[in-house]
Amino acid sequence: IVVAGWSLIYTVTRPQAPDHSRINVYIQSDTTSEELMHDFLDPIWKEYVPQEEELNLMTILANDEFTALQQLFTIVYANEGDIYLLKAPYFLQYAAQGAFVPLEGLMEEGKLQVDGIDIRAGYAEVTLEKDKEGYPIRTERHLYGIPLRALYGFASGMQVDNQDLYACIAVENGNMEDVITFFNAMIQSGHGEKPDWLQ
Repeated sequence: IVVAGWSLIYTVTRPQAPDHSRINVYIQSDTTSEELMHDFLDPIWKEYVPQEEELNLMTILANDEFTALQQLFTIVYANEGDIYLLKAPYFLQYAAQGAFVPLEGLMEEGKLQVDGIDIRAGYAEVTLEKDKEGYPIRTERHLYGIPLRALYGFASGMQVDNQDLYACIAVENGNMEDVITFFNAMIQSGHGEKPDWLQ
C-alpha cells in the first residue's frame, strides 16, 4: 500500500525490533523532518526508556486531507502506532472510536504530569453502544489527548505547528508501560518559549 510516496508494506515488513522492544511515533506535520524529530525525541528515548531497542518516527501529512485520512486509517487499523500527534479533526474522529487510551487514570496514578497545561480541549466522547439505526445511545467522555497548543518546545524542537496538535496513546500498542513513560517525558520536554517564526 503506497500513499503519496509512503508505503505501509515497507513500514510493516522492513526489519524491526519486536513490538515490545520499540516505540512508534506518528506526527502529523508537513514542516518537520526525520532529522528534527530524532534530534528532539532521541534524547528522551535514551534517557527514559533506553531498554527499548528502537524509536521509529514517521509523519502523516497535515494539509492533504484525503491522503492524511488514508494514511491514518491504514496505520491505526494495522496497529502500527504507539503514540500519535494529530490535528484536531483526526484526533477527535479516532478518539470517538475508542482508538486512544483514556488519560485520566494515568494522571491519578502520577504517571502523567500535566501541570500548567490546559487539557480541556483534549476531552472527547466515545460511543459505547448504538441503536439499530446506528445512532449512539451510550457514550463516555474522557481525556484522550493532551493539547500541545502551549507546549512550544514541540514547535521549536521539531518545527511543527503545535497550535492544533493533540498527543495521544494508542490502545493497541506493543509496550504500554514504556510507551506511557516515554509519552510523559515527551510532554514534559514540550514546555518552552514560543519561537519567533510561529505566528
